[in-house]
Amino acid sequence: MKAYLLGGRPLVFPFFSGALRYDCAGCEAPCCKGAALGIGSSRELVTIQQAQPKAPLFAVPSFHQSQRLALQTPAEACWFLDKKRRCRLERVLGHLAKPAGCRLFPFVRFKNAGETVVVLPDFLCPLLVGAPTAVGPASHDGLALEIHQAQVGRSGHKELPVPRDLPWGDAMPLERRVVEEAERHLFEESYVPYAELQYLLALASLGIDGKEGAMRKVEESLRRFIGASEVPSREAVREVVALTGVLRMQASSLPRREVPAVLVALSVMVGVAEHLRGAVRTPRTTVSIWEAHLPLLYVLAHLGSRPVVKSGVTLREAVGELPTVRAPLLKVLDEVERNGRRGVAQPLEDILRVQHEAFAAPLSADAVAMLHGLGRVLLRACTFVPL
Repeated sequence: MKAYLLGGRPLVFPFFSGALRYDCAGCEAPCCKGAALGIGSSRELVTIQQAQPKAPLFAVPSFHQSQRLALQTPAEACWFLDKKRRCRLERVLGHLAKPAGCRLFPFVRFKNAGETVVVLPDFLCPLLVGAPTAVGPASHDGLALEIHQAQVGRSGHKELPVPRDLPWGDAMPLERRVVEEAERHLFEESYVPYAELQYLLALASLGIDGKEGAMRKVEESLRRFIGASEVPSREAVREVVALTGVLRMQASSLPRREVPAVLVALSVMVGVAEHLRGAVRTPRTTVSIWEAHLPLLYVLAHLGSRPVVKSGVTLREAVGELPTVRAPLLKVLDEVERNGRRGVAQPLEDILRVQHEAFAAPLSADAVAMLHGLGRVLLRACTFVPL
């Protein structure tokens, strides 16, 4: 992977070059409705004021939590879209006349990860997964050049949470390696081999020896638990593989050794989702499931592991922030606390099965809601020991 810099700081793209593509010409322009125009230089602001003298009245303090000035466009459509929904600034004055945020979109989310600046996409854009390429606007070279031309600052970006088991100085080489390995797993029939590699790489970063086959067991146990036999299509697997680096950054606080299993759970859920009647799957399907159901995925990924409550934490207090709490969930949490003090440790699946029909497959909506709550508590208050 080539090295890129932003004002002397390492610049990282957590997706392989050319992986995420977009087609503005054939798009319904959702990014041009109620979106902020990030201003990268005074020249861009002068151009906008010449075309729309009153536009500065709609300034907002920042663009995507950066220190860059922005103008908020109407929810209906940007001021600069013509009747064919094309950008007048680009059509009349050229691509470089557009505001920096528009030129960069959808790659506008810049985050600090220690000394590194990470570039994440905005999935408001209907991105597609493409074949690797070293050239073009979606390539690493093309994006790095656009970032330079847009005069993106080297600082002022929001910090990504640090992984719980590795400092960024050790975690970032791992993340780079994971992205480098993505290309050769693009056309696998299952996500498990790629997850297995991520798992072994994470253990190696932690100085731990690992055995192959752990991720296959994770998939088998969670399929049995939720009663899911649906297999994700090759296209779905390819999208999860291509998005893996981005998803790992979105959940950066998770221990690196645990992320591969959570991604296996995601791949199973994506397979279930694409088999629903009337479903339409795109890369945004994968991202939306990851963002909305991460606590559930976390539980499913750890069915075969022993939960251990962190020192000084009481689960009854941790559950107080949940919107609703049902009796089976409280019983599970009590059992988790007792399990940590027993001579014989139980995996999470056995603790859940004690509740009999409450978590029987196929899972009910009520059971899934409780697992979401359990996941939120476990993410905050527990660690897991493989059995």
